[in-house]
Amino acid sequence: KILAEALGSPHLAMPCAHIAGTNGKGSTAAMLESILRAAGLRTGLYTSPHLQVINERIRINGENISDEVFASIWTGVSASIESLMASGKLAAHPTFFECVTALAFVAFADLKVDFAIYETGMGGRLDATNIVAPEVAIITPIDFDHESYLGHSIVEIAGEKDRDDIKRISEEASLWRHPRAIRKGFRQQRKRLQSYFCGSKTSRHKSPL
Repeated sequence: KILAEALGSPHLAMPCAHIAGTNGKGSTAAMLESILRAAGLRTGLYTSPHLQVINERIRINGENISDEVFASIWTGVSASIESLMASGKLAAHPTFFECVTALAFVAFADLKVDFAIYETGMGGRLDATNIVAPEVAIITPIDFDHESYLGHSIVEIAGEKDRDDIKRISEEASLWRHPRAIRKGFRQQRKRLQSYFCGSKTSRHKSPL
């Protein structure tokens, strides 16, 4: 968040969708992007991991950003990181995923997309994509993954992947396999965060949907 603010909060420059879960979140993101592009919107899609080149993670209107654009934006992001570290505002260099996420934020803002779709990385409360303010958030089916970080039970993993401040949430997509455990995880996470959130965020964007 500190880095994004130093970059001018580019993640707030356009409406977006935020997609988390264990299985199918990449496919869901790709399908949503295709639908929006077919409807005439200029889209930005952020997914991971990449298969061949890192540019695959950041796509504008269905196309990877170019090497030139990637390098140009990274130069600016890198300079901001160095400045923040020198001033003590950042205690350590951001992770690889945090750096690429910041780069995606700037790319979508600079290239003026109408709507951005963000797939979480590992997911969980500390995922770098969690600073976005989505028009809609989706949780795809949840199962065991990244257990060393997210927990060793479906309840713990569901609690990590739940977002309490989303506008709308597609919980039912996640409940088909572990319904009781996932509902329990969601309830526990929302109870923990109750003192921090007073309700859904009001979007600053008029949704094009």
